[in-house]
Amino acid sequence: MPVQPSLSQITFSTAILASAAGCIASLSPPNPTAPANLPSDTPLIEKTRITTTQGTFNTLIFGPYSFLALHTVGLALTYPSIPRWLLPRGSAENLNPDLISWSKHTAIPIALILGVGMPLRLVAYRTLGRSFTFSLAPPKDGLVTTGVYKWVQHPSYTGAAVIFVAPMVLWYRAGGAMGCWMSGGVARVVERGVVPVAAGVLLWMLGMRTRDEERMLRGVFGEEWEVWHKKTARFLPWLF
Repeated sequence: MPVQPSLSQITFSTAILASAAGCIASLSPPNPTAPANLPSDTPLIEKTRITTTQGTFNTLIFGPYSFLALHTVGLALTYPSIPRWLLPRGSAENLNPDLISWSKHTAIPIALILGVGMPLRLVAYRTLGRSFTFSLAPPKDGLVTTGVYKWVQHPSYTGAAVIFVAPMVLWYRAGGAMGCWMSGGVARVVERGVVPVAAGVLLWMLGMRTRDEERMLRGVFGEEWEVWHKKTARFLPWLF
């Protein structure tokens, strides 16, 4: 007879599903994405880089995230009597219980997703309204310096950094759901090598997107943007 999941297992699974849904909502365009407003002489490599930061790439990376989140829920609700169909490699010997239950390894990234990344993204969506698009384009209603933008210039990028990295820490672990699909050695290489490199690339792309946006805003709003830029933080209020 299957073991009934505990309250802790149920709340953990609910938090995992909420985190996955929050990631998807945070990286879904709130408005139609128009083509980037780029000069005709923009080099092809530059056009390609800018295009990949406009949303399509964001959507693609969350396919694996969503799959691993659902698998984690299945493991969490059935542990320790995990059915074989949830163990593609046929064994749970490499599974770390701390990665499919409440622990510091799961609570911290979940808290970052639900308490920092998702709120920052959604607040930015709401504050900018129709001006928030994934394309590089001037705000439709002028330079917004109110709401969260009174304290920080790029809250959505701070949120995006959290939304990119925290799920990697949560789901791309050799002892978690990912490790059920590959050998222990391969899973450790992915966790310790591929994931840090991927996180670094994503953060670099966000940095380049920030540069592109600031250059565009400076060109459109001139002194108004310069004054706002000097008196507000870029990513973290009062810090950076």
